[in-house]
Amino acid sequence: MHTRRWTQKDFLFFLAYGLYLIGSVWDISFFQIQYGGIAYKWVLFAVAVILILKECFPVDDIRRSVIVGAVTFACLAAVFLSHNHDLILNPVTWIMIFVFTARDVEFRKIADFTLKLGSLLFIITVVCSGIGIIRNYVEIGGGRTRHYLGFKYALYPSVFLSNLTALAIWLKKDQMSWRGLIAFAVLNLLIFSLTDARLAVMLCLLMIFGAAALKWRHARKSKKAPKRHGRMLAFAFVFCMILSVGATLVYSNNVPWQSKLNLKLGHRLELGQDSLQSHGVRLFGEAIKMSGNALNDKGHRDLSKTHGVYNYVDCMYIQMLQNFGWVLTALLIAMMTLALWRAYQKGDTYLLMIGGVLALHGIIDDLILNVYQNTFWLILAFLVIRPLVESVRHARQAKQQ
Repeated sequence: MHTRRWTQKDFLFFLAYGLYLIGSVWDISFFQIQYGGIAYKWVLFAVAVILILKECFPVDDIRRSVIVGAVTFACLAAVFLSHNHDLILNPVTWIMIFVFTARDVEFRKIADFTLKLGSLLFIITVVCSGIGIIRNYVEIGGGRTRHYLGFKYALYPSVFLSNLTALAIWLKKDQMSWRGLIAFAVLNLLIFSLTDARLAVMLCLLMIFGAAALKWRHARKSKKAPKRHGRMLAFAFVFCMILSVGATLVYSNNVPWQSKLNLKLGHRLELGQDSLQSHGVRLFGEAIKMSGNALNDKGHRDLSKTHGVYNYVDCMYIQMLQNFGWVLTALLIAMMTLALWRAYQKGDTYLLMIGGVLALHGIIDDLILNVYQNTFWLILAFLVIRPLVESVRHARQAKQQ
């Protein structure tokens, strides 16, 4: 499938998006620790300015998009008011901004651009950690040895590579060779052997297996996903949110199998339940202080903001509910469900499969809330926002006639 050439608006979007990716990888790696911050907030501010310039022409585009823009602004205002005004660092801020500004950019271009630039940034970071330009932090404890590979946490390289794997699978679809799938599986296993990021790599391998199954199925001339499975995958984020929040609420350490499951999941159920009981869920969320295993800007593990207590909640759905509230969480989950439903209607079985794996990933990890770790948030731009903008345009044209 060929995409049209870049327009001026495309150029501005990818300039901003490229700066966002580069700045974000710098910020989560030892480049930031050893070579100083690059005023990350100012990089993000520059990204926002470039995207505003993109939206300034042509004028009729602005008028067509005013309704969607107003909704986006309202969502950002809700985040701003409930998170100590630190809007620019909030992951939902960038989901909303990029989803809105990417509505007139082909997702295939975004996926291809992210795969190329993301692969380059990943290789540079890992290689630099291997040859000593930046530190390869090694964590030893609990019978595990975890190499951070130049990043601030062992999960970062695994989740980053998982996103690149998903992009390659979606771009290639049936054209992905068996050697390519095997190569991605081997690469992910290699990263696993170094980082010991078990759950993240297992889910990535599940995605590769799903791609192999679809490739084999399509080779047998069956291009459509079974209706029942396709419909179920379209609601994957709803199912997984209910499952994860429900399991957390009913968790009891006195029930043997639940206690064993909690240990297997790295105490995720216990930590999630403690957080829900302590803070609850507000309509528009709140900024909750959490301390986890990721290193701070000085390269140390820091639990000082929670008085030495580890309380980080890895579940994306609980993070969304507590940090962003019922309103934004419901909006994002509804939009992702609508996007996957439209993927089902279009027969995009690979996108459905990837969406299903991402929904599962959200149960055990919140890193995929970040656009730089999960490009597939941007399917909302062309499967939800673009149709909405076009419907507004058609309604206005019909009214003028």
